[in-house]
Amino acid sequence: MHRSLALAAAALAAACATSAPLDMEAPSGAWRLAAIDGAPPSGEAPTIAFEGDRVAGFAGCNRYFAAIEQDPNVARYFTGIGATRMACPEPAMSLETRFLARLGETMSVRVVDGVLVFFGDEEVELMRFAPSAE
Repeated sequence: MHRSLALAAAALAAACATSAPLDMEAPSGAWRLAAIDGAPPSGEAPTIAFEGDRVAGFAGCNRYFAAIEQDPNVARYFTGIGATRMACPEPAMSLETRFLARLGETMSVRVVDGVLVFFGDEEVELMRFAPSAE
């Protein structure tokens, strides 16, 4: 009896440890930046599109791409971030610099009430995205 109870408890604990919370959706599709550091973006809003284990989009001036980190032991959510190197006038360059920095600081991504939210260290909100038709 005790052995069966112990096995059931171990199986339940393992299932809970490997399952995502039921209220979280995996990000997918195309999104447009709605807020960065708590404020709306100045200039044309950056975008992000999820395709499998990769993302790509417009950073405010240039196109960018990144991989979604699959290793749970790696702190950052996005790796291998790259972008084209065209110069643009302000405020586009400043927005792009901030956007790519926040992308690199992202540790988790969640869809909350239909809004895509990027979180950094200690669950600090970095960016919010609204669904996009792109």
